[in-house]
Amino acid sequence: MAVIPVYPPVLTDANWQTQKGIIAKVVKGETGIGAELIKLKTRYDTLAQAWSHFNPMARNDIMTMSLHDVVNLKQLAHNETAKITAVTQQAGHLRTMLVDLGGKWTRSLLVPKATATHVGTTMVGALDTLVHTLGAVNVDNEYHVLEGNVQQRVTIEQNQLKVLMKAVNVGLKAMIGKSAPKDFETHLKQPVRGVGAWIGKANSPYNDLYHADWEPYIGDTNVAKLDNPTKVGTAVLNIASALQDLRVRTGLSNSDIN
Repeated sequence: MAVIPVYPPVLTDANWQTQKGIIAKVVKGETGIGAELIKLKTRYDTLAQAWSHFNPMARNDIMTMSLHDVVNLKQLAHNETAKITAVTQQAGHLRTMLVDLGGKWTRSLLVPKATATHVGTTMVGALDTLVHTLGAVNVDNEYHVLEGNVQQRVTIEQNQLKVLMKAVNVGLKAMIGKSAPKDFETHLKQPVRGVGAWIGKANSPYNDLYHADWEPYIGDTNVAKLDNPTKVGTAVLNIASALQDLRVRTGLSNSDIN
């Protein structure tokens, strides 16, 4: 993801007030620059704050984002483009004022040359750099890169899960007509353990399914608790339900796991 540029200190009202103090004795009246600088900084801060939410890499959660999360970012991406436009428009207005003021002060015998240069060259230059850098930030492209990265990760996850889920389905089919604990050990213990361990990863978007649906049936200790046909029968039904729930959440079809 692209990073928006750092706001130039030279374009802050505090910096402007320092420069203005140098010529306060010879230049009367308000220039209006300070107010425009405040507007520019306010619009930039709004952009920067929103951008931190738009940029999932900064939040380090790209590995857990779902495609649904990415779709929700479309509107946010549109909003970000509008915020960039607001900053650049304000910058354009301010630039006109700075160029005009810098020209007047350059022709004045009362204003120090360094001050006129600061306004007409240094501040204008910083403004142009800010606008140019923001102009290189294409939010639509950023969104599509993000969408592609998440889609690629989801596809890998789905392919890995297909293998594990197929094994569980095979085990469930083998359990038809069977309900002894040794049957569960033979047909379902390892397949269920594989799915449970995989989706139980801390960075897995399916982690919420792990404890609720799969953990009770993985591991030697848990399997040992299935010590009679009634418990085994309940476990098989729950695992079948969990498998279908996981299939729906991952966007797989029945044919993917059969």
